Amino acid sequence: MRQRKVKDLDLKLAQCSDLLVENPDPAGWNEHFGREADLYVEVGCGKGDFIIKKAMDNPDSNFVAIEGQGTVVLRAMEKVRELEGTGTPVTNLRFMCAFVNDMREFFEEGSLAGIYLNFSDPWPKARHNKRRLTYRGRLENYAKVLVAEGFLEFKTDNDGLYDFTLEEIEAVDYDIIEKTRDLHASQYESRLTMTEYEKKFKANGKNINYVKIKSRKGQTGGNKMILARQNGRVIPKEDINFATSRRANAMKAEVGADKVINATIGTLMDDEGKLIVLSSVNDVFQTLEPGDYAAYAPIGGIPEFKEAAKKAAFGSYVPKAFTEVCATPGGTGSLRNSIANYSEPGDAVMTTDWCWGPYKTIAGEIGRTVRFFELFDANRQFNTASFKETATDILANQNSIVIILNTPAHNPTGYSLTLEDWDNVVAVLTELAATGKTICLVVDMAYIDFAGDEEEYRQFLPKLDTMPENVLPIIAYSASKTYTLYGARCGAMICMAKTQEIADEFKQVTEFSSRGSWSNGNRAAQVMISKIYSDEALLAKVSEERAYYRDMLLARGKAFEEEANKIGLEIVPFDAGFFASVPCDNPMDAYEKLAQEGAFLIPLAKGLRISIASISEEKCRKLPAMIKAAIE
Repeated sequence: MRQRKVKDLDLKLAQCSDLLVENPDPAGWNEHFGREADLYVEVGCGKGDFIIKKAMDNPDSNFVAIEGQGTVVLRAMEKVRELEGTGTPVTNLRFMCAFVNDMREFFEEGSLAGIYLNFSDPWPKARHNKRRLTYRGRLENYAKVLVAEGFLEFKTDNDGLYDFTLEEIEAVDYDIIEKTRDLHASQYESRLTMTEYEKKFKANGKNINYVKIKSRKGQTGGNKMILARQNGRVIPKEDINFATSRRANAMKAEVGADKVINATIGTLMDDEGKLIVLSSVNDVFQTLEPGDYAAYAPIGGIPEFKEAAKKAAFGSYVPKAFTEVCATPGGTGSLRNSIANYSEPGDAVMTTDWCWGPYKTIAGEIGRTVRFFELFDANRQFNTASFKETATDILANQNSIVIILNTPAHNPTGYSLTLEDWDNVVAVLTELAATGKTICLVVDMAYIDFAGDEEEYRQFLPKLDTMPENVLPIIAYSASKTYTLYGARCGAMICMAKTQEIADEFKQVTEFSSRGSWSNGNRAAQVMISKIYSDEALLAKVSEERAYYRDMLLARGKAFEEEANKIGLEIVPFDAGFFASVPCDNPMDAYEKLAQEGAFLIPLAKGLRISIASISEEKCRKLPAMIKAAIE
């Protein structure tokens, strides 16, 4: 907002010299207050309503309000003067007129008990992201001046800035303590101080996004490296999926399997919790000769596997495009190679806000970031507008983009893009391609053969053939789910190129990247899949057995969905697959409450993920009520 000019501004600021601190000594704040007390700072105080009320409510603490606009900080100090005139002095508050890039210019390291960021400038253009007060570099800087248990509170009416902030928090060394997308309808409202803007927003019914985070500095068993290099990464002691599953199994051993629901890992289990392995696939494994598993496979995969992978991925559809195949260690390898070769270091990769967490790890390990678009709109439909807006924004700042769509039977929601959704995606990408920039669309179809009828769920594939030459679809295919070969780590990436030259280039760069990472793939699994597709009777047997377990999985999903609807538990739009998700404001709180009750789920940024693949239909019906009780 443009501020009105104030006549004699410098003179009026000088008249408030007892409140205004200029060029402070970072170690001298106790002298300014005449005492030693916990110190709190608001960056961007505006007209001061929030920080003045905070100081008045907490007389035993010291507060500093920072504002870059002289006219604005003057108005805030005039409010303090007005209070003095009514006999209510605010002696524990000081002001600074400054724009802050490095908090250490003004405060000692480890000196602040808390920092407040209220309704900061969203800087909406992507190229200005580093100017946002919640950019990861700034968050890291705040952590340096916070005490070991110091916190940062952030409020905004801007949903996009809030989503950006949550992503940035995940990239740095903080824990989320409190979080909600509707502050004034949450449990936190009564103890939080409102700003001037916030009062107006509340009166108009506008939701306020809020998050409180705490620095991990000084925590034992945290993220601090000894000899290894942190390299800007947040590296947990243990992957939360496997750690949670371990907790579930420990409780099973203590109280009995019937009292525990382990809905964590994405592997297909029978009703007793035992791993399902297709017997027909196991029979093929028993036929392997030593050379089938001991010899190196070619870097790109054995020829028979490449042909089998295309049949497995495309079903009866024969692409019009030029196709090439590169064997990978599961679908993960396909994602890694796609990002490495079709984006540049520092680029943003785009995927859905509800997503498989390792997407960020895969991108981050090779110097990329991840930007999210909102998967669902207000009508719980695929959010084409957000898809287009986010892709357009990314391409305004880089020469290419990698987009990952996990469908059908999306992890973690179970959503499947409809044919209409695909029409919209193709239309957006075709329009963006007119810029001449490169677009790589990675279709992660890891769960396709457990979504439903295998041909029906492949009806979108012809649409991928209709896009321009500078849009390259890549199918990320995984054998883990389709053949229950989770540990064999076998998959393939398959390009659908408009020209032979583009397909040849794909083969060249992906094999080069494979050699520099995992080198050769698992020959034994490649031979097994090749054998299955070379024998029609065997393929039919495998498909029939898989269909049996697919029907079991679909029944579990339907049971979970029915029970959730029956009791009024909101779930994210669900179609099929290994997972379903429930949105909630405080996933970690719900996660811990459910664990105490013997139900183990996976906390996500926006809710809870349930592996319906790993629990019985009975437990699928029992779980919704437990979740509802935990989040309420």
